[in-house]
Amino acid sequence: MMFGSKAFLSSILFSGTAATIKQQQQQQITAECQGTQAEQGAADLEKIFSEASEGGIPPDPEEIQELLMRAQGRQIRRPPQFSRLMMGLKMLTMADPHDGMKLDFMVPMSQRFNLGGSWAFSNTKANKFELNTALSSLSAQNPMNQDDMCFVSTRSDSTGKLEFSGQYSVGHGVSVRSEGFFMDADITKSHVQFEVMKEFNDSHLSYKFGSGTHNLSWMQTLSSSLIGGFEMFYVPQQKEVHFCYGGTYARDMHQFFAQYHPLARKETLTFGYVGRPSKRLTLFTELKGSAEGFSDTTVGFRVRFLEGMITGTLSSSFKATSIYKHFVENIFQLQFSSQIDFTKPEKPAVFGVALSLGGM
Repeated sequence: MMFGSKAFLSSILFSGTAATIKQQQQQQITAECQGTQAEQGAADLEKIFSEASEGGIPPDPEEIQELLMRAQGRQIRRPPQFSRLMMGLKMLTMADPHDGMKLDFMVPMSQRFNLGGSWAFSNTKANKFELNTALSSLSAQNPMNQDDMCFVSTRSDSTGKLEFSGQYSVGHGVSVRSEGFFMDADITKSHVQFEVMKEFNDSHLSYKFGSGTHNLSWMQTLSSSLIGGFEMFYVPQQKEVHFCYGGTYARDMHQFFAQYHPLARKETLTFGYVGRPSKRLTLFTELKGSAEGFSDTTVGFRVRFLEGMITGTLSSSFKATSIYKHFVENIFQLQFSSQIDFTKPEKPAVFGVALSLGGM
């Protein structure tokens, strides 16, 4: 659930009109760029956002993070949270094609508050409407880094589900976070978690509690290429302690992922690779398995061009997906998606169309 809420927050906070993106980026440059290297990073950032706002290739999140690090004058990137360690890989492999038609919209009411919604019309499921809100602080110097800002976001749908997440920066690298998930009016099905995190220059220590567990995690940037860490789960009712480990290694155009999570039944052990042979092409693969005998491998590609991107995946369970996204001035996004299961030829292929207004 945590990965879903973070991905949702990213889609709300980082989308908006070209004018809003450009204004945030200009504030970032003014506040953080110092020295020759920082000025060069800021110039590269300005060029990327300018090209995107004029209909160029959409910015790549990994490339933006590298340039932001240079613009801030830092040599080593801060490590992500343990729960978000695999996000760069999951955002590529977790393709979610629409079965039917979907309409999304996002309205930036101000620089601090965004309001969004979504209508989903499915061929096999009940229609659903979602309402999203996000409020962030103006004091955040880095609009691409959620760890440097205060925010609160909510999401609810017509089935009665409700999600929320929030963060408050206390100062001196200390932040307090909370998130919750409510299936319906039955409080026993709810999940609420609180977290306190202390950040250092190249590491952070985090403690979480809620839903009957206590978690302690440590993430460390070991070098300019290597990030590693662990998370410990303590369940008082069963008096059990579980340790999870993970790390990433990035060098040139290659990035490798590894994670061991004994509490994840189907993803106890996960390995991944992301390669970027060029600015337009991304290749990726993910291998996951468990002690119960489950295993699955996914390979895929993503091609970015001036008008959008194409993503294709094929798994070892013989499921193929394809998604084509077409961008118009960073405001409109049209998506065509399809999926087919070759092991079940009697089932029809899934086709969907989605229209996003406001950059969602």
